[in-house]
Amino acid sequence: MATKKVILIGIGNPYLQDDRAGLEVVSRLRELGCPWDLEELYTTGLELLDKIKGYDEVIIVDAAQWGKEPGTIIELSGEELRLPHVSSVNTHAMTLGHIIELGYVAFPDEMPKKFTAYLIEAEHLDEFSQVMSPRIEEAIEKLVKLFTEIWKSSL
Repeated sequence: MATKKVILIGIGNPYLQDDRAGLEVVSRLRELGCPWDLEELYTTGLELLDKIKGYDEVIIVDAAQWGKEPGTIIELSGEELRLPHVSSVNTHAMTLGHIIELGYVAFPDEMPKKFTAYLIEAEHLDEFSQVMSPRIEEAIEKLVKLFTEIWKSSL
């Protein structure tokens, strides 16, 4: 049986307090020897499509503000993220949902069969700091543990 190609992409800004949560997940998984392809992105743009084409499974980790309790982990499938097709989109204002939809429309055979995003509800998304909020740290630890269990169970 062929090994499933998995990529985990952490998205965030390394200078902003809780916004770098996705980058921190990637860093910790790298330290643990995670066998998946691990990537960091500092913005959510069209370059995401180049990173994910050809993979069987894509996992995205990012900080967000959805009005939930800080540290809450929101799990969304690719179907939940995809936005209805729109005829015109400003490429400078594309959301993750727009980019995923564009990928499935433009490259249907190259897009992953499984796509999951884990969004961590941030407490301080736009403050400069090298120290993350404690509840965000806890959420990062939970995700690292979850991903470690998933990858080890697939070996």
